[in-house]
Amino acid sequence: MVKKMMKKVVAAMMAAVLALGCLAGCGAKEAQTSSASAVEASEKSVEVQEESAAESGAGSSAEGETESGADSLADSASLLDGHLVVYIANEAASDWQIISTEYLKALVESAGGSCQIMNPENDASKQAQMVEDALVLKPSALVIKPIDQAAIIPALQKVNEAGIPVITLDTGLIENAEVDVACAIQTDQTSLGETAAKYVEKAASEGGYTANVITVLGDMSSNIAQLRQSGFNDYAATTDNVKVLAETESKWDPSAAYTAVMDMMTANPDANTIFCCADCMMSGVIQALGELDRLAPAGDEKHVTIVGIDADPNGCAYVEDGYVDQESEHNAALHSDIAYKVIVDMVNGYDIPETIFFDTTARNIDNIKEAWGNMDVKNVANWGVMEQDAYVMQTPAQ
Repeated sequence: MVKKMMKKVVAAMMAAVLALGCLAGCGAKEAQTSSASAVEASEKSVEVQEESAAESGAGSSAEGETESGADSLADSASLLDGHLVVYIANEAASDWQIISTEYLKALVESAGGSCQIMNPENDASKQAQMVEDALVLKPSALVIKPIDQAAIIPALQKVNEAGIPVITLDTGLIENAEVDVACAIQTDQTSLGETAAKYVEKAASEGGYTANVITVLGDMSSNIAQLRQSGFNDYAATTDNVKVLAETESKWDPSAAYTAVMDMMTANPDANTIFCCADCMMSGVIQALGELDRLAPAGDEKHVTIVGIDADPNGCAYVEDGYVDQESEHNAALHSDIAYKVIVDMVNGYDIPETIFFDTTARNIDNIKEAWGNMDVKNVANWGVMEQDAYVMQTPAQ
């Protein structure tokens, strides 16, 4: 669905994040080995970027390719003149959120607007207060990634009363919420889990074995975690060779994921497959397998099949190392590109869809270099808009 995707991630921004003690994913605390893993991932990215530059000269683009940076930015220079966009994230530490916020900010500013990012640090009550604070700024649009899909409703109702359009990004609201959402933008979360299960079934069929799966779940109070779980389990239930032995809620925390894998693998010694519901927990999975002497790359007889979700920088590195077999891509940049185009169309009087759902892309060793986790974060201001077909902007370039 997405055509080609930008460049490789540069280490500088990731290293800065790690230096501040930030985690690589979902807003939870890193496991003991996460800093080393992220640094290794960043170093690998730099090496690959240098190789790509040497091969292509100007630097090759990957899936969801940006329209030639300077030209596309110049064309859109006044599309949002005088408009303020407020983006209230859930946190500002994860790779996903860093790319999402920085990219949307760059796009809005390149179009002559301004973008204020607010970081509630995964605190739902703080996020609700930030929504109310944003009302004073009278933005043209409020973009939000809800932390608590129910608790945020009263605050968003006040945004409705003020006549400010609400755009939910990546995370929606509870069903039948009495909030007017101008546009909900989200990867089909069920497809993320289902894509992982399809790979597990295929690997088991080709290998002539039954996939005995242990699952590292996210925060099950979130519908994102619920949909990823059901996507995997519902598909697995239709097969004869995928069996889920155990599941443990790990709340997007790599330390909890480490403990979960240690416990589940010990209790289920015949487990040969791990489904990790988000890359922010993957370092804990890798650490646990290493301590259990079960960590080995694909092709090694000790290899445990691992499927993950996100394709963030660490996830990409683990695929390249052979430890993770497939990632269901949860594309941070694509979400923000769509949000930008929706905002431009909205303020310029075009009708916008109430919901934009899009499927994942399966990433493996053959195409992992094209994943969003391998984008050049340092150059975000010059990316320009993406060439993608999930949402095409209606407003003509000026």
